[in-house]
Amino acid sequence: MTLKIFQGALQDDISSLEVERLTAACLCILFFAVLNPFLALCLIAALSLFLRIPLLIFITFASLSFSLFFFRREYGVEFYPGISGDDIPAYISLYLANEGLTFFNLLSRFIVAPNGNEILWHLPWSIALNQFGISVENFVFLHYLLNFVMLFIALFFLSSRHWVILAAVYFFLTPLTVDGLTHIWRQQLAGSMFILGVGLKYRRKSRLGDWLIFITPLIHLSMLFFLSVYCLYLLMRHFGTFMHKSRFILSMIILMGIVFIFLPSAVVFLDSLGIERISSYYNGKVDTMRLLLIFFVYAMPMLSVYLLFKTDDINRLFFVLSFSVFSIAFLLPGSSGIYDRLFLFTFPLMGIYFYRSLICQLTARTQIIFLIAIFLLAYYRMYLPTMDGYGVMSFLANGDAFNPFIGLINLLIS
Repeated sequence: MTLKIFQGALQDDISSLEVERLTAACLCILFFAVLNPFLALCLIAALSLFLRIPLLIFITFASLSFSLFFFRREYGVEFYPGISGDDIPAYISLYLANEGLTFFNLLSRFIVAPNGNEILWHLPWSIALNQFGISVENFVFLHYLLNFVMLFIALFFLSSRHWVILAAVYFFLTPLTVDGLTHIWRQQLAGSMFILGVGLKYRRKSRLGDWLIFITPLIHLSMLFFLSVYCLYLLMRHFGTFMHKSRFILSMIILMGIVFIFLPSAVVFLDSLGIERISSYYNGKVDTMRLLLIFFVYAMPMLSVYLLFKTDDINRLFFVLSFSVFSIAFLLPGSSGIYDRLFLFTFPLMGIYFYRSLICQLTARTQIIFLIAIFLLAYYRMYLPTMDGYGVMSFLANGDAFNPFIGLINLLIS
């Protein structure tokens, strides 16, 4: 059923020769060919309010453009000295370590030491290395391509009407996601699969959705946390928690208590699996200003939107997932190393939540103003660290990430 839906969308793209569709396709190709992919995405998102963007055309050119943009950079660098270093060299080491290994070797290694050896991440790359001899350079590019294709497909199944705007919101409302796309590959891939599962289950009513959600920890173990919260969400939904606002608020308080009680045990468990530095992540420095920002800018607006506007299963789930991470920040403020990593997944969900709850109900003109505003804000937030030579944007696109004309043509020539 799911495959037929996707095939139908592709066939519709190919067979639709109306002037509007052809215009949208040509503009999509032109924007990604000439313009910075971030700028192109913003323009196409605005265009999607008036024209239907062809699925196959967009995914092909957007994925190639973003993949080259992120691929052409310096590797093994410190994005924020002493705080955040490049994870790609570690992924390359993991990739090369699969040389000569069989499926049973990969499985036994995962059973003995799960962290870093997640079977569903290693299996396809092991085949790529051992059967096709894919080079390290091609591995890096193909992984970028896989991550972007998976993300755009996931957003399409989340909303066949607003998926391009959701992509813009994903990138721009919380630019921390750009860091994840740059070098937190396994978690990014697992997160996109989780979103795809949510879209399949609650938008397409497909059982495949649950399967995809439940196997995400086999790509990255951090998804065990979100899988546990998802199971709790299903339990809350079963007992009708979301039908009564007072019962819902009480359940959120209980959720925070559950996180507070079980997180220390979870840290011990993850430490036993070999997740490096997990104990140090649990006892870090408390940043009071950041906690206030999380509370007043993220948590309270989310709760207000939930209480004041109509909601659905997807928004309820995204709300619960986000508040589960907020709970860690509020109750265990020293564990910034833990909730920062989890925010890489929930921050974009929060942006999607706000759009689906509120922004999508506004007029097209107002939504364009919204898109321009978040694009300019994201530009400022991503550009600010580069003034001191820090941040991932200092290194992307051969160090020319803010050039408005660094499109596919420029990237291929360089």
